[in-house]
Amino acid sequence: MIIEKASNKELELLKDANFRHPENIRASLDHDAIAHILKRHGVNSVNVKNGESPITYEDIANYRYIVNNADAILRTIDKYNQEAITAFKQINGYAVVVEQAINKKNELVLKTMYKSNGDYKDNNAYKKFSSTLTLNADAKVNHRLSSYSGATDNPTQKPLNSQEDLLKNTELNNETTPKPTNLSPLEQAEAEKLAKLESEAKESEQEFLKAKEQEAKRKEALKKKLEHERGNAGNIESQTKIEVGEDIPTQIQAQIPKSRVRLNEREIYDLDYAIVKAKDLKPSFTTGGTQKRTDMNEEQIKSIAEDFDPKKIFGSGGFEDLPIILHDGQVIAGNHRIAGMLNFTPKSRYIYNKAIKEYYHIDLEPDELLV
Repeated sequence: MIIEKASNKELELLKDANFRHPENIRASLDHDAIAHILKRHGVNSVNVKNGESPITYEDIANYRYIVNNADAILRTIDKYNQEAITAFKQINGYAVVVEQAINKKNELVLKTMYKSNGDYKDNNAYKKFSSTLTLNADAKVNHRLSSYSGATDNPTQKPLNSQEDLLKNTELNNETTPKPTNLSPLEQAEAEKLAKLESEAKESEQEFLKAKEQEAKRKEALKKKLEHERGNAGNIESQTKIEVGEDIPTQIQAQIPKSRVRLNEREIYDLDYAIVKAKDLKPSFTTGGTQKRTDMNEEQIKSIAEDFDPKKIFGSGGFEDLPIILHDGQVIAGNHRIAGMLNFTPKSRYIYNKAIKEYYHIDLEPDELLV
């Protein structure tokens, strides 16, 4: 499944890979990758039982966000001497690591994804390769292409004697595994395991597609909600088409149950909790876009900024709780709240951060807000 075109960072790291069409390198994933990731790093995996934070379907659905907004992205080589592109994104107390294999079909194939506890700079892969293979504007990329990169084909294939070999061949080359003949009992058992894994993988792919579809529906529902509210405003401006811009970076807090707002008896919308950069938010007190009101209460903004009281906001529910925004940072509900939060005094910022920690168990950076 092709996801999107490779980012400029990825293209820079791959500029020596001798792809036939380097301007058309695509990021892709398949059900084998989804199954592999969930088996190794999902909720029921051994790694998670040993203390690793779990990878969810939603994490996988948003893996390209991690890559495109990575704190670091490296050219790496795995334990099988296969070359890859690995991205690192720090989120609170852990780092999300995304590894993409370089295959022969002008593709960067999602290979694995996991959450590494602590700082991303302490991750083994980062420490091993960051000194020589990090994308750096002032340094030339260190090149270590293997025969499995996009540069050359390897006409000699080793026999596939184990499930590990079968999985590796499927993930890196995206080729169909030939069905073995005259199998020994051990090989037969391995083949059966692989067949079971493939079946689970297909189910995982369906879950992934479902998550993407639900995300699209949520965005569309919010747009409809805005159109409905503006239609009720009864003024000429309310007929203005709502322009939705580029998505701002968000850290979806999947561990917090979704919030829900009711527009009327039939229209109820689920909302994700997300951490955003304060500078990306777009409060407005002029009619147009998402707003049907023009009045601004400066005293209310000042009160929030200088004497923040979490009890007046947190736990209120619906439109009076945390600010509600569109994916591009436009404010649906909570312009006064956001305007005040953007002007927090040190005292109010301290109270806000402490309350977020108590209510939602989240540690925010000084330039972040929860919406």
